[in-house]
Amino acid sequence: MFYIWLAVIIVGVLAEFATLNFVTLCFAAGAALALVATLFLFPWWAQLIIFVLFSGSMLVLLRPALRRAILPRSEDREIGKKY
Repeated sequence: MFYIWLAVIIVGVLAEFATLNFVTLCFAAGAALALVATLFLFPWWAQLIIFVLFSGSMLVLLRPALRRAILPRSEDREIGKKY
């Protein structure tokens, strides 16, 4: 399972660079925590539960805050525009 989680992390981070939606970043973070669980010899089903719960909680709790903090608001895009 180590290599599977490592592949999910790499693909998630690369996809995040392409999309900037902060969705695949949440999945990559969940895979990183599942990778740590692999190092502590957790069974595969426990790793999967950790991945799903952590990724889901990051999508619900952290993604909206990241989008507000990093991506510009619509009124910010209007500054300096000539009409």
